Amino acid sequence: MTEIKKENILEKIKSHANIIVGDCEVYEKLKSELLQNNKNFLAFDYDANPDKKQKSLVLSDLEKMRDFVKTKSDTVRYVISNRNMRKTELQNAMLKMLEESDSSVCFIF
Repeated sequence: MTEIKKENILEKIKSHANIIVGDCEVYEKLKSELLQNNKNFLAFDYDANPDKKQKSLVLSDLEKMRDFVKTKSDTVRYVISNRNMRKTELQNAMLKMLEESDSSVCFIF
């Protein structure tokens, strides 16, 4: 687990699976850095819209991640999410995906 300030988040990410502790501003800063640096990423955002609040990852999100991870690429791709993973079956599926992914994918939660 890495404690991140609000500057140059991407520079501090050294491994392919990361947990970043911070507020929503840190998450938005990370997305902004990915966009500014033309990085290929897949985001699962906590939806602040009260009608559609989705705080947790769901099975369909993992299916999207699997498709994204399986796509071959010469550049590093990023999967980011500020949703929680409280369900055990999702945690197990995520762990398997982390273990099987290659170094071209970086997961940030």
